[in-house]
Amino acid sequence: MAEPYLGSLTPPGVMISGHGVHRLQDPTGIRAAEIEGRLRAQIADAQQRIPELLSEIADITASADPLTLYSQSQVVADLIRSAHPGAAGFGIEALTEFYGGLVTAMPEHDVLDRLGRDFAPKLLYLVAGLLREYGTAEHQLQQSRIIMDHQEDSLTRARRFLEFEHRFDRMTGYPVQLRQIFNAVVGSLAGRSIKQLGYALSDALTAADAYHAVLKQRSDVIRSQLGVTGDGLVLPDNPGERLLTLFASRAHVAASVAAPLEDDLPGLLAERTGLPRERLTAVLKALATPLGSQPELQTLGDTNALRRRPVIGLPDGRYLWPRPGDFSQVALDWAADVCQLDDDL
Repeated sequence: MAEPYLGSLTPPGVMISGHGVHRLQDPTGIRAAEIEGRLRAQIADAQQRIPELLSEIADITASADPLTLYSQSQVVADLIRSAHPGAAGFGIEALTEFYGGLVTAMPEHDVLDRLGRDFAPKLLYLVAGLLREYGTAEHQLQQSRIIMDHQEDSLTRARRFLEFEHRFDRMTGYPVQLRQIFNAVVGSLAGRSIKQLGYALSDALTAADAYHAVLKQRSDVIRSQLGVTGDGLVLPDNPGERLLTLFASRAHVAASVAAPLEDDLPGLLAERTGLPRERLTAVLKALATPLGSQPELQTLGDTNALRRRPVIGLPDGRYLWPRPGDFSQVALDWAADVCQLDDDL
């Protein structure tokens, strides 16, 4: 079984029940002091390491094409999530999303100046490793704080657990049900939203589905040409070499099938959906997080606009949408945000 993405982090002083519930043991005397000391050391170590990791991630990103690196990171995350469901992949979506937030917080000109730089698989490997280490540090920090604060009231502890979910949990819901819920909620608003916004709220999910189909079609063709099935990959016996071989294969796939910058995404979607170009132009603008528009993110708990507006918009009208197939997971939240900005919706 693969090691959990965020590591095997059972903090000192904690036991796990058969139901997976973390419970604070009740040590006394020397044992209690030892556990508290270890927890404080974990907190101090994580607090020191987190800014260092952010700096290292920024340095690597500055040496590459940040948008390409982000798009390829999404492919690697998807490959890991598909191969290692559950705890082995828990947190990787949140960390990849966080990386996109870091990219969209960069000054616009810094990103634009780096577009088209040569792909380097090593950089993808380094970013993936640093993001995982960063997630582990944040996980360790939050867990230790929760356990240190075991005397807090139940509501405060509940809030801390919700903060943990906000940071790390991107567990996907059942798409069929999510679509039915979304369409039932926004369907009655179609006329008003077209009048007020220039598009129907349902156009967002229609666009996501259409572009997902485009990316899948392209990916299927490329994978077929490359012969990427996984069956022919020979892994060395040495664990380190096996890991590098596996990642090199993933990096090769990522470089080949990652979503590109689209020169005319409204036009492409208009051909695919039959919707007017003007409506799709308007809905893509509402789905976009522009380059340079976010404050610099410091933690996974910071508000990241890319969570609900997953399309990255460039000033020249180009767009990057790495994972349109995931939009159904946040479609209703996105629609709620849009409606809150208009009193007539």
